[in-house]
Amino acid sequence: MVGRTRSEPMNILFVADKIEKLNIKGDSSLVMANAALQKGHQVAWCDLDDVGFALDKVTVTHQRLESVYPPQTAPKIQGFVRDFDLVFIRKDPPFDAHYIRTCWLLSLEEPHVFFANRPSLLVRYHEKVVQMEAVTQGAVNFEDTIPTFVSAKPLAEAYFKEQGMTEVILKPFLGFGGREIEKVSFEAFQQMPESQVGDRFVQPYLNAVTVTGDRRVIFLGGEVIGHFARIPKAGSFVSNLAQGGSAEIAKVSEKENQVLLSLGRFLKQEGIEFAGADIIGERLSEVNITSPTGLSNLGTLEGDNRGAKIIDYFQSKVANG
Repeated sequence: MVGRTRSEPMNILFVADKIEKLNIKGDSSLVMANAALQKGHQVAWCDLDDVGFALDKVTVTHQRLESVYPPQTAPKIQGFVRDFDLVFIRKDPPFDAHYIRTCWLLSLEEPHVFFANRPSLLVRYHEKVVQMEAVTQGAVNFEDTIPTFVSAKPLAEAYFKEQGMTEVILKPFLGFGGREIEKVSFEAFQQMPESQVGDRFVQPYLNAVTVTGDRRVIFLGGEVIGHFARIPKAGSFVSNLAQGGSAEIAKVSEKENQVLLSLGRFLKQEGIEFAGADIIGERLSEVNITSPTGLSNLGTLEGDNRGAKIIDYFQSKVANG
């Protein structure tokens, strides 16, 4: 990878969903793309279907982004991934075979291009497993995470009974956006056959989510650059903004701050540049590294353009090779 000067414009590629499918007002990828254009960088766009391989290079059919609000693009052209200085992989889940195939191809260009995040890391990790690895490595204390069980129903039952838990959360292993999350009573969970639980994530339900919300924290280079609380809509326990949750500014507690410091050190150690962590009741719930969101909400709540900060950060990384 050839470094550039900090002031030299970059050639940036976003591998994401088709622009016409995005929420123009709230999409974080568009916040970053707009910031890049305003800073004089060239920005191109493509989706998973546009990434391929020919002879000795990873190919990409892309279109130049001329403006974001409203989105205006030039006609598609054929090129190579290594034509770009910086590539954002921002495809929203599902985390399926097509996504993994694309990451495998893109990872071939890691010696030549700076990625946020590196495709090999996106395959290596999963947003519901990052915090589990942080715990197993001793980087984050188990007590600072929400207890999680996968394919371990008897152990989950024993733990919930010992802790006096009355309600249980079930999440699809490859779920996303707050979809298909189920809350059941502990008694109902006990009566479920193992096959019904399957490989879903099983966690205790924390009522704090309806009181103080689910805090979204944005990490850049292992440092916190912003956070806000997501509050479920009335009658719901799912705080995701895509499921009707609302965003509010809320002060970080001392305990949360210690958890975030530990997580930040772990993310930096693992080379995870850009992440969005979720905290409920001062406990770490998930860590999204595939397509962290919340930049638009931060901008609305605080009047600050985090997109510009992110672009400047990665320009410095590219300049340093």
